[in-house]
Amino acid sequence: MSTRVSVERRPDGVRVALTGGLLRPRRVADGPGGPRVGLVATTALLLGGDEVDVAVEVGSDAALELFDVAGTVAYHGRGRPAAWRTTISLADDACLIYAGQPFVISDGADVIRTMSLDLAGSARLRLRETLVLGRDGQTGGRVRSWTDLRVGGVEVWREDTDLDPTDIRGLPGML
Repeated sequence: MSTRVSVERRPDGVRVALTGGLLRPRRVADGPGGPRVGLVATTALLLGGDEVDVAVEVGSDAALELFDVAGTVAYHGRGRPAAWRTTISLADDACLIYAGQPFVISDGADVIRTMSLDLAGSARLRLRETLVLGRDGQTGGRVRSWTDLRVGGVEVWREDTDLDPTDIRGLPGML
């Protein structure tokens, strides 16, 4: 089941729709710019076999501040990969601030992480992501991370990062 956050401006106010999955969205405040929503894990995350899907949609002239309540640790998967997929869609004049907490890849973890962002030409986005390889004293597990950003239907940014602890972590200048 996907975690979904949708914000839509209507003539009578702002409509916020929240659906929980492995992350439960919680509306914690309403400010002049729009609602503030926190994402709370409903169980220990991220374990081998877990598949987290997060979909965020901000409608025309609407705004949303989204935040992670706590950082995420991808634990040793015991030979099973885990996936984290985020899809963000912003309409004309929409605004999203998403301040993600650190995403930690522990030793033995195997994570596939994707983020797809689709922004209308006049949409605004402020995004913070932090990927941490390993906990204290660790080198970290394997992570494959893709980020695709489209603005006005045109792809403007594509990032594909494949970090395997056995291949490149020890190379000078890498990490």
